[in-house]
Amino acid sequence: MESLLINIIIGFWLVAFGAMAIFPFVIESKAGTRTARQPVDDQVLSIQPVAMPGRTPRPASEPALTTEPAHRQAA
Repeated sequence: MESLLINIIIGFWLVAFGAMAIFPFVIESKAGTRTARQPVDDQVLSIQPVAMPGRTPRPASEPALTTEPAHRQAA
């Protein structure tokens, strides 16, 4: 008897959650509730470069001084 009661409760929850999952699709398919969706192209408003905080700009002609062997010039 207890297993029958538990199975009825589980069955009720499965039916209830299944109905909640299907309900939005049923509502959306009605002609009166549909909204016309028109595709909109993306628009770029502005592009501005942003400097990284804490870094000082270094001229491109000045090479970086490093002591690591991987960055040394070949002899």
